[in-house]
Amino acid sequence: MTRDELRAFLAPLPDEAILGLSLYGEARGEPIEGIVAVGCVIRNRMQDAKGRYGKTYRDVCLKRLQFSCWNPDDADPNFREVLRAATGLMASPVVTDPALEQCSWTAIGISRGALADNTKGANHYHVGSMQPRPSWAQGFAPLAQRGAHVFYRL
Repeated sequence: MTRDELRAFLAPLPDEAILGLSLYGEARGEPIEGIVAVGCVIRNRMQDAKGRYGKTYRDVCLKRLQFSCWNPDDADPNFREVLRAATGLMASPVVTDPALEQCSWTAIGISRGALADNTKGANHYHVGSMQPRPSWAQGFAPLAQRGAHVFYRL
C-alpha cells in the first residue's frame, strides 16, 4: 500500500479517529499515562510553531516515517492491526475492542485540550528498551518516561 493509497483509504475517518488509531498502534499495551504521553507528543508536533510536522492530527500522524504503525513499507505488525481497526471503525461506529476504545477516548481528550501534557513538551519518543538509543536521540536528555517509552524534545 502506498502512502497515497493509505490516505485515500483513511479519508472517511475524522482526525480524532486517526489520532485514536495512532495511539492504538503506538501505545495500546501501555498504562493510560503512556497512551496520554504518546498523544501529547502528537499534539506537541501539531502545535509546532514552524509547522515542521503538519498542521492537523491527520497530517502529523500520517507523515512519512514518523510513527511506525503507519509505515506501509515497514515490517511492523502494528500497521496491519491499525488497518484492521480502521476498517472496523468505518464499518461501525461502535467500538468493541477495549484497547481501541481507551485510545479513542484518550484521543478526544488530547484533541480537545482536556488532558495536560505529561511529557514536559516532548515531540519525540522511543521504546526505552531500545539499545543503543536511536541516532536522533543522541545528545538529548530524556524529559520523561511514561510506560515503556522515553520522551525527548528535539
